Amino acid sequence: MPATAIKSGWASGSLIFYESAVGRSVTGDVFTLGTSAVKIGNTSNDIDLQYYGTGSISLVLDCGAKTLTGTGIKPSFTQSAAGATGRVGYFAGSLAAPNLGDGYGAFEVDVTFSGTVAGTSAAFSSWVNLAAAAVPGGNMICAQNNGIYVPTGITASSAKMIMGMRMQYVADDGADPGSLFCFSTNIFSNALTAIFDVNAIADLGGSTGAQTGNDYKIPLFKDATAGVTWYVNVYHS
Repeated sequence: MPATAIKSGWASGSLIFYESAVGRSVTGDVFTLGTSAVKIGNTSNDIDLQYYGTGSISLVLDCGAKTLTGTGIKPSFTQSAAGATGRVGYFAGSLAAPNLGDGYGAFEVDVTFSGTVAGTSAAFSSWVNLAAAAVPGGNMICAQNNGIYVPTGITASSAKMIMGMRMQYVADDGADPGSLFCFSTNIFSNALTAIFDVNAIADLGGSTGAQTGNDYKIPLFKDATAGVTWYVNVYHS
């Protein structure tokens, strides 16, 4: 039995590398197995890539200026023996002097919906599926964990840091929707404990003492079942 196996999930034809093949280039300049990496070059063939050996490798997908296309490209990886990080997959990179523009990120999902939309659709989804035998205990289980790290020596006093996300709705020619929300929940029979979970009340930047005057109401949520919008009143002194 192989000690290590990495399988891409593409299943038309197979190339199997054994550890004895380290340093050998496969014909056609398609695959190169070096001392620590397997590189997929430019090829129009579907592949099923497997690595059998006792060492560790990194799999690099390099399309150059070309675009990887397919019908439902779905690589699947399983981490059965968690390493130092316990990750299944990992994406890392760096940008020098980034200037991506509003609405763009270092990693981007861009999909075009065509035809008649037949149901709920999204550009990106993130799910945590707990197995029947899983024991979450008192730990925090997050469908998504975002953050910004600022090392020592960075001057960030004039920067505007958004730890969650920037939500945008851009409509040409005034194509306004029937309704527009920042969030939508689907928690079945559960009752929401709170909108935010904070370490301390000071995290919210509040202060003691009642504020009065110049009241303003904000639509907090709409009860979809009753068709009623609920508001909260806010004030400034």
